[in-house]
Amino acid sequence: MKKNLSKFKGELLAVQELFHQLRNRCFLKTQLDVVYTDFTNWERYDLLFIDHDVEKGMWKKLNYIEYTWMKIVEQLRKFGFPYDEIKLLNNKDEPIPTDELINYHLAKRKN
Repeated sequence: MKKNLSKFKGELLAVQELFHQLRNRCFLKTQLDVVYTDFTNWERYDLLFIDHDVEKGMWKKLNYIEYTWMKIVEQLRKFGFPYDEIKLLNNKDEPIPTDELINYHLAKRKN
């Protein structure tokens, strides 16, 4: 599953190619290194922003950006973040500062 993106490090001229690589759908849902039931629950609760423009009968694949967000969701769930707080992190209209959310959650755990 690992792809090598190191050739883009420091290469400003290859930005278009890097953008294309990050948007390339290469990760099958069935091959992800995450528990499948967790993945389907996250989809059900709109925690993932996976583009589902897939032709009928074709497998849904994730790109690097979607995969990275999925791994962030996985880690936040391991730390005990509830679904509603994770959704706030992905709010494109008014993003909540990450430090503020983490400090709030840590203070809540201490009580």
